[in-house]
Amino acid sequence: MDFYRLFTLAQRFVEKAPEPLGRAVFDVAGTCAALANGGGVRQLKKNYRRLDPDLSGMKLQAAAVTGMRNYMRYYYEMFAAPTIPQEKLSHRVRLVPDDYLRSEFAGGRAVPAALMHTGNWDVAGAWSEKNLAHVVTVAEKLADPRMAQGFLDYRTSLGMTIYLAVKNGSVFESLVREASEPVLLPLLADRDLTASGVEVTLLGHRLLIAPGPALLAVRTGRPFVPIMMRHVKVSGEERSRAGTPWISHLDVFDPIVPTVGPDASRAEQSADVARMCQEWMDAVGPWLREHYVHWHMLQKVYVDDVDMDRVRAKRAETA
Repeated sequence: MDFYRLFTLAQRFVEKAPEPLGRAVFDVAGTCAALANGGGVRQLKKNYRRLDPDLSGMKLQAAAVTGMRNYMRYYYEMFAAPTIPQEKLSHRVRLVPDDYLRSEFAGGRAVPAALMHTGNWDVAGAWSEKNLAHVVTVAEKLADPRMAQGFLDYRTSLGMTIYLAVKNGSVFESLVREASEPVLLPLLADRDLTASGVEVTLLGHRLLIAPGPALLAVRTGRPFVPIMMRHVKVSGEERSRAGTPWISHLDVFDPIVPTVGPDASRAEQSADVARMCQEWMDAVGPWLREHYVHWHMLQKVYVDDVDMDRVRAKRAETA
């Protein structure tokens, strides 16, 4: 399947279709994908069951349908974001609480943030550009260069600064330099099967996450903030201001503070990164137990699912 062509066709459809029709089509696509029960959906169900062990049978299937509809809602809103009038966009994101972030940016300080694949980070980024702070982040280097460039062009068109992930570490150094300005540095970090993946425990199960937010905190001396996103249906005046029945709700957690700096030994930095990564999972665990249908994780992230021999081989090769 040519995913680039599929994305292009979907984008054109969203640009031309009335919003109620567009959302309905993407809802149907999410429902059909869940019922088709492909490999990604089966993995999504396994991930959900680790967050809620009581899920089974029709309850598990219903959760998968809701999760895939939320996932397709992300794509609909992603394609629609460039056409949303600014006065509407300003009401399509709810940031709770917002005092820490706003005080840090008002004081001229950067804020690293740890994201998971929840809600809609693209709409949140577009909103932040006008209503909070400039966004600087990293995009995954996709196998299809057309897709990679497409996502890069799309996110920069929303005002964000995007670095394309590379293996030589130069991107991370760019993020460290960017942290000298009052910018938001959000990093998607809930999946990392590379040599740098950190093993943590989430609600009693081991998984591998990326160390990026914690490592950025160590290198810059700036605490990182976990942010979790979910879609919320609104009505009345709130719906009228947003111009849509769905908005993005962002839950901001307490900052996670590094205890060592860039001059510490590699062992001390690694230990502090591991400690902060676990604090992050401990903080968001209750949120995920309640809102797991907003976690679009269709890949293997739990240690029991991945080929740990392959991961260990990568680590040995890197070492």
